[in-house]
Order: sequence, then structure tokens, then C-alpha cells
Amino acid sequence: MKKRWILLGIVLFQTILTGCDSKTPQLPIECLAHNMLISKEDISAPIDRVMLSPVPDEPDNSASNTFSAGSGVARHQISFYRGMGEEAYQRIIDNIPTLYGEDDLWEVPDVNFESQIADEYQISCVTRNFTGSSEVKCYYMARYQDYMVIFWMNIYPDFDIDDFASGMAAIDREVAECFAALEEDS
Repeated sequence: MKKRWILLGIVLFQTILTGCDSKTPQLPIECLAHNMLISKEDISAPIDRVMLSPVPDEPDNSASNTFSAGSGVARHQISFYRGMGEEAYQRIIDNIPTLYGEDDLWEVPDVNFESQIADEYQISCVTRNFTGSSEVKCYYMARYQDYMVIFWMNIYPDFDIDDFASGMAAIDREVAECFAALEEDS
């Protein structure tokens, strides 16, 4: 009986030591989701409201930030799906109609942006008409290797399409900094 406890103690000690020397490579600080979020200055927002990391129901390396300008709202979320980026992107693209409204008219906006580093991305806007007014909300969904990005912005009245384009360019910049750090580490 005593030998079993000693053996169990040795196994537990080795497990603890092995856990400290994980086989999973650590990401550089530039590749942690909360460090890859865009800032309020990137989209001309006076207020960033809520930074959340990790995001509930998302991987541990995930973060989101919400911004506001008057009655306008924008949100940026990034999540790292190690080895599963393509599947995560496809799942989001497949669920867009159910998430954001099947009956709404989706259009590709005339925006001055083209990602140079995203593996795949989609930009679309939807106009919703309410009694006496309408709202335009634009979405950017992108996959950068195993990083999934969702960025949306209410375009009217306090944000415009140029703010939206600036946000997408800032996302590309932040991801490029991560990829440069990964290259240095390899």
C-alpha cells in the first residue's frame, strides 16, 4: 500500500513538471487576442466601452471591444482557433442569415479596403428600415490563418463608411504585427 502512494506521488510530480514544460508552443505577446484589438482612435470613436477577454463560449485566446460615438456602436472580436480556423470561419459564414436576419437585404458596400493578409474575408452591409428611419450595419468577417475576426459598425449617424474602412485596415495592421512576431520566433 505504501509503495502505491509513493508511486502515485512520483507520477503526480512528473505530471506537474511535464505540465510546466508544455509541448504547445507559446504565442508571442503580440498574438494574444487582447493585444490585437483595434483602438477607439482607429475608428474615430470617442469612447471604448467594454473590453472582454476571454469572450464567453470562445477559445481562451479571444477578446472583444465595444466602441461608441453618440448613438453609433461598433464591436471588434478576435478569437484564435488553433488548427481549426477554416472550420470556424465557415461555421460563421454559414450562420450569417440566421444570426443577422434572413429577410434583410445584404449588399457589398463601396468601401476603400482590400485585405492583403487575410486568408479569406467577407464584407457586407444590411439596411434595416424602421418606422420613420433606417439603420445600416456593416460587417467584416475574416480569417487570418487560425484567427477569426468579426467587426461590425452602425454606419449612421455617428460612424461613416470611412471609419469602417479604417477599422478593417487597423485589424490588418494588428494581425500583421502578430505574424511578424511569429516569424521572429521561428
